[in-house]
Amino acid sequence: IDIDVHYGNGTADGFYRSNKVLTISLHMNHGSWGPSHPQSGAHNELGEGDGFGYNLNIPLPNGSGNRSYEYAMQELVVPAVHKFGANMIVLVVGQDSSAFDPNGRQCLTMDGYREVACIVR
Repeated sequence: IDIDVHYGNGTADGFYRSNKVLTISLHMNHGSWGPSHPQSGAHNELGEGDGFGYNLNIPLPNGSGNRSYEYAMQELVVPAVHKFGANMIVLVVGQDSSAFDPNGRQCLTMDGYREVACIVR
């Protein structure tokens, strides 16, 4: 589960054709920021081959904040993780989704990060 501002493309690419790992990315729906952050992470990018259905993208509007992340976690992420039957969960907590990051602008506060971690737990 990646809650960075950017789509977790590196992780998703590594498992895009595998049904052994469920990758989930909550990220800002920001469009392309150039070659280093190409437009990707659309909700319809679901994996390929055996991995179809094992890549979940949740693009969020700019400035989503705590409530949007908490809602997405409870209503989309938790059910997907339960359905998959995960034995282990890795939470990638990118700080550029913080309210203090002038470029990320996703407005997550420390309370929001804590709540996301508690939901995963």
